[in-house]
Amino acid sequence: MRERHKEQECGGMVVMFSLYTVGLMSIVAIAVNVYLIGNALIQQRNAAEYVAMAVLKVANDPAIPFGPACNANEAALLNCIFERATVAGKVSIGFSNDYYLPGNKLVVVPRDSACPGLPGSGAGADGSGGDDDDDDWGGGGCFRGLNCPGDGMNGRDFCWPRYKVVDERFAEVVLGQYTPPTENSKGKFIAAELNDARDGKWNAIKLRFHLDEGTDVKVIAPLVSLFGSNIKLKLSSGAIAYRTGAGTIALAMDPYL
Repeated sequence: MRERHKEQECGGMVVMFSLYTVGLMSIVAIAVNVYLIGNALIQQRNAAEYVAMAVLKVANDPAIPFGPACNANEAALLNCIFERATVAGKVSIGFSNDYYLPGNKLVVVPRDSACPGLPGSGAGADGSGGDDDDDDWGGGGCFRGLNCPGDGMNGRDFCWPRYKVVDERFAEVVLGQYTPPTENSKGKFIAAELNDARDGKWNAIKLRFHLDEGTDVKVIAPLVSLFGSNIKLKLSSGAIAYRTGAGTIALAMDPYL
């Protein structure tokens, strides 16, 4: 009896030790995943900010003048600018050297459909080419206005009525005029009209990067299987970069990004 009792005690201690070990390993696994995902988001946000600022720098002062092919039309010029600017957003993470914006993904083409909620491509409810006065940010690319579906990360916030990124699973972009907020007014972003970008009638870019849901999330969260085999991550980070009145390049501080 005494020996059997000792065996039961040893068995109980083994079970308890195993449970403690499993619990400790689970906590460590969760902590590792939280750290890796948080670090990935930080790097993604940095990439969006660097590329947004680089776009303004390249467009205003290209190190090498653009050739005839880049000046063929507005879309061609924009894509040449984006191609140079994306170098600033290459981030090494996991097993990829360009994780958040794979090559040739920030490429725009003329938009063939209206932005959500707009009756026409770039036309406001009154057909004037801009949104109604109750739109906080105005223009075809509204931002938190009463006519905008969703919040600061949805709806038309990153929808440019003139152009769109070929594959919006990876990136979205809008060029336009940005007015910083003051003590007595809100900030305002108005999307550029046709040929405004080519004619230099813009001072800001609104850019957002996505980590596509189809990407192998185990690259950034190798223990994600603990939460289920069907877990999908779609990390998104945005930025607004603009030229100030003094000619410098700054980042807009917007909590909705």
